[in-house]
Amino acid sequence: MIIKNKYGEVRSGWALAIIIGVYFLIQIIVQIGVVFVVATMIITSGGDISDYDSLNEALSSTWVVHTLYYAVTLLSIGVSFLFFWLLYKKSPIQLGLFKEKWLSQLLIGCVFGIGAISVVFGVLLISQTASVTVMDWTEGIDWGFVGEICGGVILFVLVGFAEEIMNRGFMMSAMRTTRVKWLIIVLPALLFALLHAMNPNATVLGLANIMLVGILFGYMFVRTGMLWVPIGFHITWNFFQGHVFGLAVSGMEQTAFMQTSLTGPAWFTGGAFGAEGGLLCTLVILLSLVCVRGFMKPKKAFWRMELPEPMPVTDP
Repeated sequence: MIIKNKYGEVRSGWALAIIIGVYFLIQIIVQIGVVFVVATMIITSGGDISDYDSLNEALSSTWVVHTLYYAVTLLSIGVSFLFFWLLYKKSPIQLGLFKEKWLSQLLIGCVFGIGAISVVFGVLLISQTASVTVMDWTEGIDWGFVGEICGGVILFVLVGFAEEIMNRGFMMSAMRTTRVKWLIIVLPALLFALLHAMNPNATVLGLANIMLVGILFGYMFVRTGMLWVPIGFHITWNFFQGHVFGLAVSGMEQTAFMQTSLTGPAWFTGGAFGAEGGLLCTLVILLSLVCVRGFMKPKKAFWRMELPEPMPVTDP
């Protein structure tokens, strides 16, 4: 059958096409809504929306950008839950959000993420391919800065949940209908990288590393049977990279406690794309894969989770 396979399951290609299509539709709708709200605010305050520079400056303000991402991430989580139920008639919990030891697993992921990005940053400093200026607090607390950091915390928490629920939870669960282990991990990781292709300063190496990170997160999901470890890693990697160490996060500049200037070659440091754009990050991700293999003992067989029901798997 075109829509379903011989087991009566919706084919993974349809499921992935639907979720990605809806994701882009959400982005378009939210962006139109944000532009409308900002334009209305400019008009009501007596401004001129025909002034491109003024409109662009307003749309680039921190609160606008954060609001945009808040909306997109929350809606992404919602549609992942909705289409998971519509297509497979299963609870969102089956996406990997099991309650068993969820907090300890989340904390393990958080510590792992902090450790991994700290290794990257530490090597940059030791190799003198980066120089750092620490923020000066002697003149008092900059509450605007504090507000931006708090907004960044919320944003990266939402991004960590949204991207892992959609890219690992939904996509990998849908891909399980293929019965091919390597494809279940690799294809969602590839799509995860392609979804970042339009980010500022994206490079081939940067996208390759994001795909490799996707494989790392997918492997964490397989080993633990839950999303909590990759969610924790994702949140703290992004937050510490951007708001603590002052590096771009997948091409996005962040307000940070440290002002970091990269002085080494971009192929090593990552350049304007952030740590993910360099070979140093490649090595740290590969090391992380080895650590997951060595220290994360399987606790719940991923291939035998409830979605779909137990089924044969064909190794490549």
